[in-house]
Amino acid sequence: MVCTFRTQPMYFSALKTAIQHVEEKRFYDVALMYLARLGYQELSIVDGSGDGGRDVICSRDDLRIQLSVRKQWDIKINEEALKTLDAGKRHLIFVTNRPISPDSEQHFLDNNYKYKGQVDLTIADLRRIAT
Repeated sequence: MVCTFRTQPMYFSALKTAIQHVEEKRFYDVALMYLARLGYQELSIVDGSGDGGRDVICSRDDLRIQLSVRKQWDIKINEEALKTLDAGKRHLIFVTNRPISPDSEQHFLDNNYKYKGQVDLTIADLRRIAT
């Protein structure tokens, strides 16, 4: 007997749509679940300045985590990378409800990321969160 696993693209698509259109505060809950699933511990949202994002603290003090719903994700990443550098940290994890294509992400990293070599960057977009 051969057993096959069949993926259901419909479920993935529905999950992406739900996450993308969920209320902002609910997205932050989803993002925290995502980060916890990756192994980050003691996660807590720190109220921000209402700039389309929230800072997250965790048990690791060597990085900054930013949750964002801003449409201009590329601008927000550079702003947050500067804050990361100013805080004396070298790694930024940017979690967004926006879809970012692999080509767009690579173009940003190659041409528009201002802190390359100074702040390591991990981007978790809608597609990564949904999977």
